[in-house]
Amino acid sequence: FDEVLCLGLQLNLSGRVQLQQWDAPVCEGEMFLWRTDQRQDHEVLERTHSVSLMIPWQLMREQLPRRKQPPTACRMDSRTGVGALLSQHLMGLAKELGAMPPSAHLALCRTVIGLLDLALPEPESATRFTAMAALRERALAYIAQHLHEDDLSPARIAAALGISRRYLHALFAQGDTTVVGHILESRLQACWRALIDPACRHQQISQIAFHWGFNSTSHFCRAFKQRFGMPPSDARGMGVHGPAMGQARPAGFSLVHAKSLAMRWRARRAWAECRR
Repeated sequence: FDEVLCLGLQLNLSGRVQLQQWDAPVCEGEMFLWRTDQRQDHEVLERTHSVSLMIPWQLMREQLPRRKQPPTACRMDSRTGVGALLSQHLMGLAKELGAMPPSAHLALCRTVIGLLDLALPEPESATRFTAMAALRERALAYIAQHLHEDDLSPARIAAALGISRRYLHALFAQGDTTVVGHILESRLQACWRALIDPACRHQQISQIAFHWGFNSTSHFCRAFKQRFGMPPSDARGMGVHGPAMGQARPAGFSLVHAKSLAMRWRARRAWAECRR
């Protein structure tokens, strides 16, 4: 293995062996992964019997493109969950591989690599990223639930989640907007949908704005025009005079779509004025 990096998957069937990097010895029934590019100092405490499978890292990387780096040496639970399936598969390979036709080797290879990928513990960075993503989803859900309340702020959101404001801003730094920016965008989207909804026709524009957390009509009108390229009154007119032009998608409604609607509405209004 001098020229090719391989991963050694080893299942200890009996005996005990002490590896330098771990305090407790590897005992009967335990499984661990090691790398051929790293020195493995060990001491056999009791005569061992084990099954090993050598997996070229390049092959594993081809099967799992998301893994950019080879996994580090680690121990895995072979008694429950995916680890149990992996250890049983490893034993089955040891007993039956010689009887398998070459045409089945690729499928067997994919199976063992897939099970190994699931059984490996996540790197600390991946675990941290997953935890941050889950916390960000909680923040988004809290914002959606309290969007109509005018006192919604980063400080309040952070307090509700039990985190600092700095950490809250770090959660949103992973995306393409800030906390305040997301709140404003969500409120503008909600106001747009209300303005083009015939069921909300009886409500004044200021009522809609205040209902969705704005506390200033002038601020709302400026933000709305900047976001959608038209004043709120024109958006309301689109909802009344042309169903096809007033259909805004509830989710994923983009600035390009809004400006396209605005241009079509202005062209239509200009044409109507020319005909008078």
